[in-house]
Amino acid sequence: MIKWKKTTYPSTFIKLSDELAKVRSMLSADVYNKNTEKYRGKQEHSISQLGIFAELIARHLMENNNGIKYKAALLLEEDQLLRLI
Repeated sequence: MIKWKKTTYPSTFIKLSDELAKVRSMLSADVYNKNTEKYRGKQEHSISQLGIFAELIARHLMENNNGIKYKAALLLEEDQLLRLI
């Protein structure tokens, strides 16, 4: 577990967010390409990783706060994954 300010989270979130960011970037390549205004260039991976990392920490915090109900978005969209098959 890593402690940051008042938050503690599993250290595996760092590697997991890196791995998921690679997949998410690959799946959204048609959205974030050079021909769009959403193009992120060399920052694509780090932006995706940071977003996923934040999502993992948010889920972790919500799951460890008894009595709080929440609904989280999918980390990877199912329809995008199906296109890979």
